Amino acid sequence: MQPAALVVQHSALLGVTIVLVAGLLSGVFVAPTLSIREWEWEHIWLVYSISAFLMVPLGLVVLFSPRVFSDVLQPQIHLVARVGMYGVLFGIGCVLFGVTWARLGIAVANALVSGINILVGSMGPVIVGAVALDSHGWYRLILGILPLLVGLVLSTIATISRDRARGAESGKATTLLQSLIGIAIAFASGTLSAMLNVGFSVGSPLEAKASSLGYSPQLSTLAVWIPVLIGGFVANFAYPAFLIQRRGTWGILVKLQNHRGLWLRSLLMGIFWSAAIFIYGYGAWIMGDGGTTYGWAIVSGAGILGSLLLGMFTGEWKGSGLKAKVLMGFSVATMALSFAILAIP
Repeated sequence: MQPAALVVQHSALLGVTIVLVAGLLSGVFVAPTLSIREWEWEHIWLVYSISAFLMVPLGLVVLFSPRVFSDVLQPQIHLVARVGMYGVLFGIGCVLFGVTWARLGIAVANALVSGINILVGSMGPVIVGAVALDSHGWYRLILGILPLLVGLVLSTIATISRDRARGAESGKATTLLQSLIGIAIAFASGTLSAMLNVGFSVGSPLEAKASSLGYSPQLSTLAVWIPVLIGGFVANFAYPAFLIQRRGTWGILVKLQNHRGLWLRSLLMGIFWSAAIFIYGYGAWIMGDGGTTYGWAIVSGAGILGSLLLGMFTGEWKGSGLKAKVLMGFSVATMALSFAILAIP
């Protein structure tokens, strides 16, 4: 017998609340590793990928629903493979997010990537036919996306303004081309990262099958997350492993005196991210019809707010100039308006 569900009824208000919590958590998931100086980005991301895409999801399956492979995944192996391919694309987007983070900083990276995520992640499930919207639903979606596009433009301008201000202050000029390259990587990351939600929507028959077999709503979503996240593991692990191999720095992972603490903090980063994703999946289910369309906009918008708060507390915008801060403030406001519209039934 499967564990009983904590909540079995659909509720728009409760669902939105749960998704908002997931979004805020997704905006600060990098917090445990922000002050790490002993490791490079690739060391942190390698350990994070092991935690987020393997240890946590597979650990949950082993602990709570070990039969999900034989009951749900094996009989629908073709759908599992399709969902896994969306996971691979999502993994590439995650790697590009890491590059964006290094180029633009966590606040701007999350703002731009999450912004385009709302656009692609909300419309993607509808485009591939996993979610159906009536005329009112399309009107609501388009109306919510319009302020998002304004926010993306403002974020882009704020990024360029901030980079120029920092360059003038430090004596190291950042060219327009360098800023635009970072922004282009952010847009590619946002588009591909949105495949996580598209894959989750496409895999809804797996969730439905698990539910029909008596799995609780909390555990039935694991049937979808497993192939998506294992697919995502491929790029998330392979790229940092490639960098470590090329630079010959595998020893840093185990030879430093405080390597255990570094591993723990990087693993914790993966746990935070996984928790945000699983909470979102449950909240989207609670929201009911259209949960993966409107819920994705909400979780991404809340992620923006969380990351901007994190950037503010870590001093990321110090020396960026008043113009950049004002522009980013307006960008956040318009993005918040966007996901607020999408949250209203």
